[in-house]
Amino acid sequence: MQGPPGTFEEFLQSQKLDDWPRFPFLDEDRPLVDKLRNDYSFDAISKFLYDNAPLQISFVSDLEKRIDECTAELKKHAEKIFCFQQRPTGEDDHHVSLEQTIDTQLTDSEEVSIQTGKMGKTKIDKYITEESSRKNVKNYRYPGFKLKQLTELPRHLEAAKLWDLVIKAHNFKGEVFKVWRKLFLSEASIAVLQDCFWWWFLQKFKPNQEDQDYLFDRIADSFVSLFLCVPSDTKDAFFQVYPDCLSQVIYVAFCEAFPESNKSFDDAFKDGLVDLIFQWVSGLKPQKFAWKKWNLECLKKPTINNSKKDTITKAPVKESGKSKAVIEACEYFSNAQNALQHE
Repeated sequence: MQGPPGTFEEFLQSQKLDDWPRFPFLDEDRPLVDKLRNDYSFDAISKFLYDNAPLQISFVSDLEKRIDECTAELKKHAEKIFCFQQRPTGEDDHHVSLEQTIDTQLTDSEEVSIQTGKMGKTKIDKYITEESSRKNVKNYRYPGFKLKQLTELPRHLEAAKLWDLVIKAHNFKGEVFKVWRKLFLSEASIAVLQDCFWWWFLQKFKPNQEDQDYLFDRIADSFVSLFLCVPSDTKDAFFQVYPDCLSQVIYVAFCEAFPESNKSFDDAFKDGLVDLIFQWVSGLKPQKFAWKKWNLECLKKPTINNSKKDTITKAPVKESGKSKAVIEACEYFSNAQNALQHE
């Protein structure tokens, strides 16, 4: 029995070919495409393909129609979202017109003001409730762990500003201040702060063992990075004060993030926090009530958010014989404008 060809030449010889693969030519001199062009018109070929191999363009048409529907729905939702932010200008103009005509025509203006006020009041009350809930630690929801991204602190707190406040409270001097400030504000130290904050938040208020384990692993990695970047000649001195400073900055973060929950951050809260951080960093428990040495008055200065208290103040309205209902409506419009400015 003859075996299969072992070379390309043997393959060509066995198939009685001069070359392979063969060019797609007809036996005649003209190629197939030229023959089709001469024998059939372009319209005839198109019609044949349309009848025998139709393209299902209905799928494309349906997709375009669905995209148009989604675009229209998105536009409607966007208008509903932004109408509340755009409303104060119109309401303020209406407020001015009410004050200009109040002495001559009261009845109609009162009805319009009261109705408009009721429509906006629900949204303002909802806004105030949501803002208030964010400032309460028990109502706050943990955003979740992301492997390659640190979880931001609540209320847009900046970790660097928190560290600066604690550093100033310790009143470090001269060269120590320059070197240690760079270490406190390093990327690794910022990561330790933010992950420790959220680990302690979950531990105290919203236990979640899985996320706490993820956070702990990243805290360990970040601490190793911090440890390696500290100069050897200052390593001992730096890590003697680091756990105390880290405890303070975490405590400040809780007070700033959740001002309506200050009663929850009592002595027991501080004791547990300090014990945890000291044992993590140094492996030893600190002295009892070590936090009593903190400069709490300096730490509680409201300078982190660079803003005044998040309260809504009432604009004074003079009563010059005006209708009580209209005055209340005008007063409410002023409150609404202030609330949006604080947003």
